[in-house]
Amino acid sequence: MSTAARGVLFAGVLLAVVSGAVVVADTGSGPTPAVDGEPEAVFTGENMAATVPTEDGSVSLSADASGKTIAIDAAHGNAPSREQLAPVVSTLTENGAEVTFTSSQRSGNFNATLRNADAFVVFGADERYTTGQLAAIESFTDAGGRLLVLTEPEKQTFGGLFFPPRGESALETPLTPLLSEYGVGVRDGYLFNMADYDNNFVNVYGTPAGESELTAGVDELVFHESVALVGGESVVTSGDQTTLSTTRESDTYGVVTRAGENAVVVGDTSVLGSEFVQRSDNEVFTSNLLAYLVTGEKSPADAPQPSDSAGPRRA
Repeated sequence: MSTAARGVLFAGVLLAVVSGAVVVADTGSGPTPAVDGEPEAVFTGENMAATVPTEDGSVSLSADASGKTIAIDAAHGNAPSREQLAPVVSTLTENGAEVTFTSSQRSGNFNATLRNADAFVVFGADERYTTGQLAAIESFTDAGGRLLVLTEPEKQTFGGLFFPPRGESALETPLTPLLSEYGVGVRDGYLFNMADYDNNFVNVYGTPAGESELTAGVDELVFHESVALVGGESVVTSGDQTTLSTTRESDTYGVVTRAGENAVVVGDTSVLGSEFVQRSDNEVFTSNLLAYLVTGEKSPADAPQPSDSAGPRRA
């Protein structure tokens, strides 16, 4: 092959590679859904036009946080890094609160952490809470301590596909016993929306379900791979074209729920993190959650008292 021919061939290959890279980059990050019907339509024309995310605003706290202690659970293989939570931690500490990260599952140490805390925050869980820990958390909220649980879908693959077969159920998660104490459940799978989304179809929009101090000033929120919540009082619901991955059913789903005065569950662990906190009105919602955490009144202040060392709960 002549030098000129090699040059032409190289140029053609380079052009094909570059063109392919552009196509891949244009699809966005995240998994590709195996949706019934004509999946090729997802990647052409207007269906590829994602909403450009709005990233502005900042987290603030108007409530008095002086003397308050916020404990973040890091003892069950679950907590985000301090860097990911920088907007939350810095806002709390700048307003007089103390933020601690729990590191021990020992019942006595766990109870001591709650006795010294005004609020307890859980970001998912890879390990189950013991019976003693569940009793301690319940006593904590009964006394007026504030609980915030952020959960996420189980990551599973079946036959190389991101979606499980229709009707397939995931195993019970380590958070199930804790959530069930407050009458809240999590449906299997995750939520996505192919019609209206923020940059990626797994970034679904949510809107207030009614009036609540948790959604004051909020018009629209963004949740990344949120789960669908059942039970409690829905505070935020997804758009009506949102689909649950395990059933392929499009509906509105609860993504934030409140169980009584002292327990709030959010179906997304990333909504407070640095990557998503400025999407839409997420910073307003985060500010409201922080106000919720620091405005509880725990009595007695040293609750909970139980310190039994029961082992992990069985499914």
